[in-house]
Amino acid sequence: MTPTPTLAAAVLAVMGEVGYAHKTGLISGGGKKYTFAGEVDFLRVLRPAMVAHGLCMFPVATELHEHHEMLPDRDGKPRSSRTVRVVQTFRLM
Repeated sequence: MTPTPTLAAAVLAVMGEVGYAHKTGLISGGGKKYTFAGEVDFLRVLRPAMVAHGLCMFPVATELHEHHEMLPDRDGKPRSSRTVRVVQTFRLM
């Protein structure tokens, strides 16, 4: 019988197999562009290695933090600004 690897050993094995998650997402606006690696980009590279090494990950908590304020625009007129931050906690088994 093959011994069950520890969580740390399985994580290290996945880290050894998984390379870079390519940025396929693009956000643009206000004269600026931002590329990002989204959830699907990470799952594409992580999932096969995680399954091969017996790892699973699932969300256990979500927090939503919103901040609203009035900020001056270029002309000094007030404009509404809102920042939303989502904090997701996952369990790795």
